[in-house]
Amino acid sequence: MRGDGRRRLPPALDDLAQLLDDAHGEAGAISLDDGTIGPMPAIEYAEEFGEPIDLGESDRWLIVHSTGSEPAYQDMVTFIDLLDDRTAAEKLSSAIEGRGAFRRFRRVVDAHDEIHTRWSGYAEERRLGRARAWLARAGYRPVLAELRTVS
Repeated sequence: MRGDGRRRLPPALDDLAQLLDDAHGEAGAISLDDGTIGPMPAIEYAEEFGEPIDLGESDRWLIVHSTGSEPAYQDMVTFIDLLDDRTAAEKLSSAIEGRGAFRRFRRVVDAHDEIHTRWSGYAEERRLGRARAWLARAGYRPVLAELRTVS
């Protein structure tokens, strides 16, 4: 433990971010032993055909409930507001109206190289930021991955 009182957890931020943003509302669990994350269907499968997993063991597992697609949708709205290119912003604003918003938004973004690059970085940072914030609220902080030296 460090001075901030939060326990360290090995990195699985990308997996946690993916689970939190799951549009189907799936739940999952983080192993407090090694930081691996499994969606609930995979955990249930392992219980049925492998070693039983007791998710009630709060000293070994941290349950994760999806926040759904709303935060990712809000990322699109905020990103559009940040664009200086009003023509692209208008196209993207139209794209996010109604069902299929994510698919249409992605199609417009993919048609513009500069916007695609900006969106990719912005969306990834927002996803990982939500995962870091979720861990902090749960009383954990990610452990930095070991830096590798390239020979």
